[in-house]
Amino acid sequence: MTRRNQAVGFTLVELMLSMAFIAILLLAIALLVLQISSIYNKGLTLRAVNESGRTIISDVQRTLNTASPQLTTYVNDDDVTPTGGRLCVGTTVYAWNFGGYLDDSTVFNKDVNGVTDIRLVKFNSGATTDYCQPQSGTYPPIPLQRTEMLAAGDSNIALHTFSISDQPVAGDDSQRIYLIDLVIGTNEAGVIAGNGCRLPESRVDDEYCAVNEFSFTARAGNK
Repeated sequence: MTRRNQAVGFTLVELMLSMAFIAILLLAIALLVLQISSIYNKGLTLRAVNESGRTIISDVQRTLNTASPQLTTYVNDDDVTPTGGRLCVGTTVYAWNFGGYLDDSTVFNKDVNGVTDIRLVKFNSGATTDYCQPQSGTYPPIPLQRTEMLAAGDSNIALHTFSISDQPVAGDDSQRIYLIDLVIGTNEAGVIAGNGCRLPESRVDDEYCAVNEFSFTARAGNK
């Protein structure tokens, strides 16, 4: 009596089940990679915001700490909805346009070539020009020789708000305390809402949105 040889292999149902399992596994891996990438990119954006904030705070504090209050002036183009501003500390000038107005032809700050994409720059005014005082009704244009303190970069960071107030030091008229608040964050249209990020409509919106508010003090005349 002979034994019939039986074919060894997978049935069609088994093949379909195994392919479905592999497809689900690959999809899960792809989603995990996208999630990790999103968290990583958001972390880079937030780090860029925080590093920019620390750099600006350190620079402005150092400048004000060695300045005279009588030679410190802050100006903007509108007290309600300013498009930008300037802070003149002795011969050092900080100038900026807020995110959302960088391409606006009526923005406060323009350089000598008419460029309005001035996120935050620092330069020396010399002894002849007061950049915080209008001349013939207009403020002097920003010179080309300047230090970019908030360049666009890969994260597209911009300054969103800036406020400064001062108060005297008791018993010392030569010194003043300056209280400064600023908001730095992503400059993506439709992503920023006020001083924070909108609820994300897509993964990309949430991935590249980061906003942080910085508050600090500086003492002018502290020599």
